[in-house]
Amino acid sequence: MKQRIAVIGGGVIGLSTAYALIRAGHDATLVQEGVVRLLNGALAGSGLILDQALRNAVQNGASLPQAARLTSTNAATYLGLHDQGEIIPNRLADFTILDENLQVQEFWVGRERRFDV
Repeated sequence: MKQRIAVIGGGVIGLSTAYALIRAGHDATLVQEGVVRLLNGALAGSGLILDQALRNAVQNGASLPQAARLTSTNAATYLGLHDQGEIIPNRLADFTILDENLQVQEFWVGRERRFDV
């Protein structure tokens, strides 16, 4: 079964791993220093994580509620995840708790805390 696999880290080992995966019939991309590339070197996307995207939006003038919508509600809508993206009745309640510097302190999936500092 063909799989889409991201290889984290380049160098000889990362390139060799990606090459072997492609030869085995899988799709492989390389992620190195936050940059996502195809094996031929072409850009394949962004390695930007959502908490950094939220901080970037606030640093560039968005209010915290606007930045939260950009990185949750709008992203979920774009991806077709209609039961996610807002904390309201009848939606999945995955959320992140940030500190005053917008750094992740806790991460919850459903009713279960999956990460805390």
